[in-house]
Amino acid sequence: MSFSLDLDALITLMPICLLLFCFTCIGLPRGPEKFTAIWALFSGCIIHIWIEGVVCLTRRGPQWMTIKFDDFDTRYRDHEPNAMAMVWLELFFQGPLSVLWYHAIVNELWYKPFVAILVCTSEVYGTTVFVLAEAMDGFKHIIMDSWPPSFTSTNDILNFWIIFVFASTVYIAWPTIVIIRYISEFAPSKDVEKKKA
Repeated sequence: MSFSLDLDALITLMPICLLLFCFTCIGLPRGPEKFTAIWALFSGCIIHIWIEGVVCLTRRGPQWMTIKFDDFDTRYRDHEPNAMAMVWLELFFQGPLSVLWYHAIVNELWYKPFVAILVCTSEVYGTTVFVLAEAMDGFKHIIMDSWPPSFTSTNDILNFWIIFVFASTVYIAWPTIVIIRYISEFAPSKDVEKKKA
């Protein structure tokens, strides 16, 4: 029992350790892409590696969070294969690539746009599949008190409106904006076009 509690404590401290490790080894974000760097690091360390990867897969960590996974979406509770495949991809692909993207932003490395486009495309794709699959299943996996979801029920507000609608919208909109911004960097500059003319 003691080891089990110690493991939960270690998993609870994991995001702080990941962030401290990144800040120490990579550096602190600065400059015009500070917000984007913070997004990459938060998304990689907190969302993809810790919450989706470790807490969801092991059901260890803060008790309220492990309960919330079962309480939010039955696809996680029932270990639905497609949801679990996405979780594994987040843990071993999106998370580490997000940290690599943070590294590229902080150190202004040449491959920053490529990693950003790869990470953001996988976030848009994964979130879109998550949302569309649930919509095509008639929203039967999201735990709600009523359909259509109301603004008077705590379950409906938290599970549907905040987690499902708002968070999914953010995870589609922001990465799309980042993709467009980085793709526009590949466009030839006006100076190059003038030299050709």
